[in-house]
Amino acid sequence: MADASSTRTAGIASGSFVRDFIAKLVSEGYRSLPPRDPHVGRGLRRVVEMLDEEVSRILEQGNAIGTVRPWIETGNRLRLSSTGGVENWEHALRAAQPATTSTGSPGRELLTFGIDEERARSELDHLDPAYREFLNSVAAEFIARADRAE
Repeated sequence: MADASSTRTAGIASGSFVRDFIAKLVSEGYRSLPPRDPHVGRGLRRVVEMLDEEVSRILEQGNAIGTVRPWIETGNRLRLSSTGGVENWEHALRAAQPATTSTGSPGRELLTFGIDEERARSELDHLDPAYREFLNSVAAEFIARADRAE
């Protein structure tokens, strides 16, 4: 089946979701993230919620559980801890390619992305349009929460 859900699954199945997410953030002007910032944590939580929502949508279309397994695995790898900690995201972001900038306080640490905007846009241009649309939605939701002032 070559519908949008299976095409999107192909994007996730390659294990590239976090790299793709970083590329989208860089294309939107992000150069780094303070992962332990509460606003960023809310944004990261929303990303996982959207992965879960995509699983439900794909299953509602009558697709087999095997179709959504990569989505479930990605969501589970990124899920925040029961106390709201972002350790899983920190690990995934570090593994994807950012460098760490220490500031003396672990709560103020920045993960700096090692990709420039031109390269990020090039990588995004090579994604399947349906998957790219999902990634755009995820990034927009993240940015809305991460940039929100209290």
